[in-house]
Amino acid sequence: MIQFLFSDREYYQKIKIIAIPLILQNLINVSVNLIDTLMLSSLGDAALGSVNIATQFNFYFFNMLIFGFIAGGAILNAQYWGTKDTANIHRVMGIQFIGCTAIGLFFAVLTRFHPEWIMRFYSKDPEVILNGGVYLRTLAPSFVLVPISNIFSNAHRCTGNTRTPMIIYTLSLGLKVILNWLLIFGQFGLPALGVQGAAISTLIARAVECVLFVLVTYLKRAPIAGHPRAFFNFRAAVTKLALRNMLPVMLNEGIWGFGTNVYSSIYANISTASIAAVAAVNPIDNFMFTIFLAVGDACAVMIGHQIGKGRPDKAYEYGKRSILLTMLLSFGLGTIVFLSRGRILSIYSLSDEAASAAFQPLGIMAATIWARTTSYILIIGILRAGGDVRFCLVVDSGASWLIGIPAAWIMAFVFHLPIEVVYLGVMLQEFSEFVLFFLRFRSRKWLNNLTLETSEALSPALLEEL
Repeated sequence: MIQFLFSDREYYQKIKIIAIPLILQNLINVSVNLIDTLMLSSLGDAALGSVNIATQFNFYFFNMLIFGFIAGGAILNAQYWGTKDTANIHRVMGIQFIGCTAIGLFFAVLTRFHPEWIMRFYSKDPEVILNGGVYLRTLAPSFVLVPISNIFSNAHRCTGNTRTPMIIYTLSLGLKVILNWLLIFGQFGLPALGVQGAAISTLIARAVECVLFVLVTYLKRAPIAGHPRAFFNFRAAVTKLALRNMLPVMLNEGIWGFGTNVYSSIYANISTASIAAVAAVNPIDNFMFTIFLAVGDACAVMIGHQIGKGRPDKAYEYGKRSILLTMLLSFGLGTIVFLSRGRILSIYSLSDEAASAAFQPLGIMAATIWARTTSYILIIGILRAGGDVRFCLVVDSGASWLIGIPAAWIMAFVFHLPIEVVYLGVMLQEFSEFVLFFLRFRSRKWLNNLTLETSEALSPALLEEL
């Protein structure tokens, strides 16, 4: 096994080129939430919990829906790039622009005019509802900006350019840190805006991201920089194929995101300290997951390219190597975090009750991360890259709503168990998914070349040179 894991230099060269910039980019993305958490923890559990809830809504509802269009399109774009078919990449991006903009406008209106409705889904604490409402209302315009940035970022990634998104997100993070410090605490004569200051700084950073993505893409004449007509010059076959992949992924992510929000609601109804405890654990979880997000996304691009080139055996080999690498890394990282969780939690300004409540969930998260990360690689990096979106929809949604959510609800509201036991119950979902996704991988039924009927492909002789 060890010999197989490290025998392919080409695989690791590709991982290095694609994954390392993605690791940095993902670290930057999760740092935005961690910065808010660290700065707002000094304002009390209610302020910290409200922003965490608002962030959960943002990520697990909004981001998961647009992720369906973006990830569903990425399945095709990675395979199209295997034949350097930029015309159809532009068409897929056009479909993404239409779908994501519609979703973004809906969420912008919802959060601008009715943010308290959203907060009441999670908590009955008036202070949490008030703070979260202010945060979401201020952040509302970003729901239109973020999809544009994500579409360009993902398209760059599918065509092998991971440096441009990394640089743009780095600049965005730097701006976010400075504005957070200025606006949350009121530096240089500015008003101390607290939660609203965190929202304003995030909104400005997202606007800068969006502008930079558009400018850099066209100034550098990247392969994804098409004329507006190229994005909306639809072909029926491409549109049908794109929607056949995007809609199941969007449904999958929407159901999964809604389920994750149900988890947040369950935690919040245990106690306000539980909200703060989960708010402290989540950024650490996100940081641990960063490396595996990058490996999964890199794996999806690499496998998509190989399938597009007509090399299913190479794609399967890349998948197997990615699974082994993920398990090895996650065991090591999980052990480090488990043994140092006390020191990790000491960086927060948590109340004694919240710090005590966070200790055991952090240990559970560290001990079970291997199952979650491997499942992620299987679904995002492998099965979806081969177009197996319907199987992923059934298993991922079913595990959440038939196993994880019922277990958490029964533990919290029937047996009134503490947050750490409820959190452990949620992990039952992850183990069941891991088993089913791994069996599907072994079957090879996920290896599908989706572009054969639609690709404006290069000649066989030229493809052989790629």
